[in-house]
This record gives sequence, C-alpha cells and structure tokens, in this order.
Amino acid sequence: MFYFGKRPLPYCLKNGKLPLLFCRRLTMGIFKRFYTTAVALMLAACGHAPVGTAADIGGGSNLIVFYTPETGKAALLRAARDYGVEVVYEYKNFNGIAVRVPQGVSPSEAAAYFRNTDGVLAVNPDGMAVLH
Repeated sequence: MFYFGKRPLPYCLKNGKLPLLFCRRLTMGIFKRFYTTAVALMLAACGHAPVGTAADIGGGSNLIVFYTPETGKAALLRAARDYGVEVVYEYKNFNGIAVRVPQGVSPSEAAAYFRNTDGVLAVNPDGMAVLH
C-alpha cells in the first residue's frame, strides 16, 4: 500500500482532508513512475539473441528425420542401427525421430544417407530457432 506521510494514501480520498486534485496528482505520479520503470525493465530484457548455425549453438550433431506414416518407422530405425547412429528420441505427436550422429561422421553425410532411405520425407539438423 502506498503511504502519504504516516497515513495510507486512500485516507486522503476517503476523509477529504487533502484536496482531491492533490491526491490525483500524487497517485498519477506514483503510477507513472511504476509504469515507466516497468517499461524500462521490459526493454532492457529484450537483448539480442546469438545468431549462428546449429553447430555454433551446440546442436550440430543431431538430426531430425521425418518419415511417411504409410512406411512406418521400422525401416528407418533399422537404417539408423545399420548406419551406427544413436536414436535419441522417437516423437509421438508427429512421424519423426531424432538421431545423434557419431564423432567420425559429418551431419551432412548422415543427412544424405537418411534422405536415400525409403519412406523418409525430410532430414533437418537439430538446432535452436531464435524468433527475436
């Protein structure tokens, strides 16, 4: 609660001890300072995010592989096992898996391998998308 002297601020409005115009100016001054501070803090929080590739951010060795529902994921999982990649995650909401590419293989080589697998729709590098 805001105070004017020792009394709470609404006291001046209830009892009429101070002119109403003075109370309005006082409360508006408090609210202006509050909102100005809040806007300044929000603008300060809007910093620039790092821009770079997925490898720069740290997700360069993972791939997201999307497959057709008709083919299913069995052939894709078999191809991943044969290629020597680790299946990190199997997505439940859409037809895709996330795989981690081993140290000796480049992500572009692994993506080319999975693109040639039957039933694969797309292969994307895993990474972070910065919207701001």
